[in-house]
Amino acid sequence: SNLLTGFAGGLQNYLCYSNSLLLARCGGGGRFQGFTLAALLVLFFFIGPDVVALVPRCMAGCLLIHIGLDLTAEALVDSLGQFDGFEYGSILLITLVMTVRGMTAGLGLGVLCSAFAFTLQQAKHAQVIRGVMTAATLKSSKWRSPRETEVLRETSRRILVVQLQGNIFFGNSTQITDELQRQLSRKKRQTKFVILDFTVVMAIDSSASDTVTKVAQLCQNYGDIAVCFCRGDSGGFPCAAPLSQRLQALEDADKGPHDVEEKSTERKWLSLQDDLDSALAWCEDGLLLLYADRQVSSPTFGRASELVEQLRALLPDVPKEGFHHLLEFFEEREMGAGEVLWVQGSPADSCGLLVEGLLLSHLEEEAGTTEEVKPGAMVGEFGLVNNRRRGSTLRCVTSCKLRWLTRERYDQMKAKRGDLALLLARICIGYLERRVTHVSNRIWESRCLPI
Repeated sequence: SNLLTGFAGGLQNYLCYSNSLLLARCGGGGRFQGFTLAALLVLFFFIGPDVVALVPRCMAGCLLIHIGLDLTAEALVDSLGQFDGFEYGSILLITLVMTVRGMTAGLGLGVLCSAFAFTLQQAKHAQVIRGVMTAATLKSSKWRSPRETEVLRETSRRILVVQLQGNIFFGNSTQITDELQRQLSRKKRQTKFVILDFTVVMAIDSSASDTVTKVAQLCQNYGDIAVCFCRGDSGGFPCAAPLSQRLQALEDADKGPHDVEEKSTERKWLSLQDDLDSALAWCEDGLLLLYADRQVSSPTFGRASELVEQLRALLPDVPKEGFHHLLEFFEEREMGAGEVLWVQGSPADSCGLLVEGLLLSHLEEEAGTTEEVKPGAMVGEFGLVNNRRRGSTLRCVTSCKLRWLTRERYDQMKAKRGDLALLLARICIGYLERRVTHVSNRIWESRCLPI
């Protein structure tokens, strides 16, 4: 390899940092300098080592001293202020060991010091707690009746959301319990639910997973407080330890007074959810059980009255009669599993209200970006009202029943009942408001805050 490198005008491959540094400091490094160096080495190969005796020893010694002082100044003096105390201390220690024990011992110590410095830096500087807030400004995307919305508006402050971030390990995991104890001590009588959000957590080590398990017990020590763990991914927590199984076993072993099924009039005290939206929905269901004095069940939208209640959740100020008149322009439509309602980029000539089944919206030319559309949601209304092309491809995952409004019927509505066309535009704005204020937009830096 050295022979081929020499023919190509490069430097020989051997471990000698001082020679490489000296060449670079003298302005070398180009291909011409490489060929010149190779030619001189070939020349001295034929001349032999006797010519070295002609070089004064003091010159060679001064050169070595110069390079040594230059390297020492670069490592110990120029680096002042560029590293924190842990890192600079490691540099001093490695320098001492290399001087006394040699290069190999210094390199081995460098590996150990870097690992130790990383641990100390993470423990001191890494903030595991990204934010602590109540759910007063956070709400799930689950459809609620006007009465339920009012109850949640008054009681949502009883949900405490703790957002976590970064790498959680034994050095910083205690920040979670310390912060939670501080918050629960201040809001002991107010808090009924605690959400731990792991959405932006990168990794959890095995010792930190034990600390996370203790959080559930900590909440129970402060009274009747339920805790929900938001894993951030359907694959579970970002750790090798079986954290989900441990938490599930904790619930099974100590269910307490809330050992009930989901449809019972009582609530569970621990839950595992895959995203923050689902976690908020679980806590909101619990608040409704506590303060609305009714059983929470999944809504159905089969009858016209149920569809009207669904729309009134968007616009509670509109009388029911207005929605009934609006639905008269919609036709019933049934579609089978796998059928495509429209393709991305096609003209928007209709909109629909999903009554039964499941739809899937797929964004073309992206890395599998999809979104499920569940019963009660309206689809395609933005493109119909604003004459825009379809923004995604929509297909049926299961057999579906819809209420369907075509372009012709919409034009008739505008001609005959302008008030209903305005109502449809308001519904369109209402759906946009729900999507813009979706809680997932608040996990990262948001430009979707209500103003």
